Amino acid sequence: MLDTIIGVDKAAELLGLTPGTVKNYCSEGKLNATKVGNTWILDKSDLRINVKRKRELKGLNDLFFNGRRLKSMTSVSADVDNKNRYSAHFMDVNPSPRDNVNHYKVTWDLTYFLTAESQQDFEWGRPHFLSMDKDPETTISYFSKFTTYDKEISIGGQHLKIINRPVSLSSGVEYWAGAIDGEGNAYKLFWNVANMIDPYKIEMINDQKLYCHKCLKPWASHDTKCVDEDGHEYKLNK
Repeated sequence: MLDTIIGVDKAAELLGLTPGTVKNYCSEGKLNATKVGNTWILDKSDLRINVKRKRELKGLNDLFFNGRRLKSMTSVSADVDNKNRYSAHFMDVNPSPRDNVNHYKVTWDLTYFLTAESQQDFEWGRPHFLSMDKDPETTISYFSKFTTYDKEISIGGQHLKIINRPVSLSSGVEYWAGAIDGEGNAYKLFWNVANMIDPYKIEMINDQKLYCHKCLKPWASHDTKCVDEDGHEYKLNK
């Protein structure tokens, strides 16, 4: 059993997380771990995060727009008017307290991705998250039902063979697949497609630099009601 005991750095490699995040998860009880001195030890066969959803999978990469860095405020949701489009809200990464923080709507169009994947032409890169499964027989049996992939990848020195082409998990942008290592251990791999393709459109929906001098509301792309019947009259916020 000692060969399954690993430290924080190795656990971070296997889980696709930073060592700092693994330490935090150990402290918060989100990972089964034992504290030894100032560090933690974990069982490689039981690397499961004890939360209902994996926050790392839903997380979105920062984006750059008109020279500004944007970070996500929400996870991705489906567009009601176009089933292949998904959107999320972002905000400026505020470089200083004096800068205005504006809000944006970011939209992804998955049409090209869905077409390429239906033809098995989409190249799946490194998964955004992985977890070792305690029941390899069930995991391998389940993922073997899907289209065979047989792609080999290396994560943190661990060589894995992906069993199947990733299939939709939830929300339209989350996909998963099974994998096995050289010792027969089984893993679940997860991808967020929104972090793999460029956005279709980025639009500002709230500009904090422009305020209506009558109702004091900032400019917004959607209609907002002003206290004046004549409507808003925006001026630069200085």
